[in-house]
Amino acid sequence: MKNKHPYYDSDRKKETESFALFMIGWSSLLMILLCIIIAGTSCNESPPNHEQPQMSNPIPDPPTKTKFVSDSVYQQNIQIINTYK
Repeated sequence: MKNKHPYYDSDRKKETESFALFMIGWSSLLMILLCIIIAGTSCNESPPNHEQPQMSNPIPDPPTKTKFVSDSVYQQNIQIINTYK
């Protein structure tokens, strides 16, 4: 003979389960509704306006000689910049 625990057959447990399923259903419905609203509002946005001129890549200024850069590194930097001009 199986002895059933009174908690699993109680009215309180059944009410809790039905309330949980009810709330899961409402939450799912609201999530679907919000997705539809978000999708509807994002479709009404106009594309961005690209009429402003785009900046080209500026040529970097030549490096200035400082006390932190050795002469050889300075000369290498000058050569690199001259090759890309």
